[in-house]
Amino acid sequence: MALDYDPCLKPYMSEPSFMFISHEIAHNGFLLGFILISLLLLGTFSLGIFFICLIRKHKGGNIAKQQRYLIISALVQLSITIFFNIVPVVLFIFILCFEIPHTENFLLILFSVISTHSFLESLATLYFVTPYRKAIISMYHQIFLIHSLPTVPIHLLGVSRSSVMNINIT
Repeated sequence: MALDYDPCLKPYMSEPSFMFISHEIAHNGFLLGFILISLLLLGTFSLGIFFICLIRKHKGGNIAKQQRYLIISALVQLSITIFFNIVPVVLFIFILCFEIPHTENFLLILFSVISTHSFLESLATLYFVTPYRKAIISMYHQIFLIHSLPTVPIHLLGVSRSSVMNINIT
């Protein structure tokens, strides 16, 4: 079946890791995946809206500052996951399902966006977890204060020009 699709695949037929899935079979799977991930995206958006409403509802002081901070942290991490994982996967499956031509460069950009998710997630964790943030700040101060030049106080005696001229004249 793979050779019917493309005769150039003949050298790879003996490879144990070679797998060919025809477009007809894959299309149904991609369509189902597109629907499921779209529902997941809708659920995460509704969860984000719930967090925003929760913050606005309890803005008057009923909710503790730490709880508000944790809700904001969850909202930021949810946003990072939505925009750097779920949206690119939905777009990727959309492109494959509907066979949109000339999207190779766009797919490369999508995969690059997906790869930045873990970096941004770790930065968000370092920022929103207070002990981690304090440890990073203390390490930053230790590194840059050790390498700074020591300061030495300089004591100057105040001498005016008029007193110097008076000394020279007499």
